[in-house]
Amino acid sequence: MGLGSVSAQESKTITFDTPGADTKPGDYNGTYSSSINARGVIAGSNQDASGTCHGFLRSPDGEFTTFDAAGADLTPGGYNGTSPSSVNDRGVIAGWYTDASRFNHGFLRSPTEISNHLTSLAQAVTDHFRLR
Repeated sequence: MGLGSVSAQESKTITFDTPGADTKPGDYNGTYSSSINARGVIAGSNQDASGTCHGFLRSPDGEFTTFDAAGADLTPGGYNGTSPSSVNDRGVIAGWYTDASRFNHGFLRSPTEISNHLTSLAQAVTDHFRLR
């Protein structure tokens, strides 16, 4: 069984840095892309000059939206903050953030809502069943 000829597609690499990302050489500085959806929207995080991570979305036309999950510790020098992991085709972002107690939490961010704490949701469900 022979293999037919396969035409190679030319690849193209696009590089970018989010606004506010520390682009100087150092510990883990820069922009981290985590996920891309079918629409070409990219989610990820950047580390700023103070060592704090912030979430971002990059639209297919190159426009950036940056955000921090509610409850994320933004204290300079802590290597803390917001770290998106994925974005689905509806624009919902999942990820994690570190709070001031150095504890990590999950979050969901919808296109119209800043963030919902998964830990708050879990606590609400726990409280609901505890009251019954």
